[in-house]
Amino acid sequence: MKKGSVIWTRHAKEEMKNRDLTEPDIVNTLRCGRIDEEAELVNFHWRYRIETERIAVIVTFEPEAGDIDELIVVTAWRYRRRGI
Repeated sequence: MKKGSVIWTRHAKEEMKNRDLTEPDIVNTLRCGRIDEEAELVNFHWRYRIETERIAVIVTFEPEAGDIDELIVVTAWRYRRRGI
């Protein structure tokens, strides 16, 4: 099985740092998360929200890649627990 790669945008890295998220946090979200909403078309790219109860990640794919094997992390955030 061929494994793809994850590309981190500058914005994603900045937001992860600001929100105390690590690359393993994001990879775990991608592995265990769910997509509950339809994709959104933004600047000719389809964006997907993958989320768990605690973290959300927005991703897209490079449309010119042919065989899609590069996942691009656009941004991520941590949900705040209620009452905090």
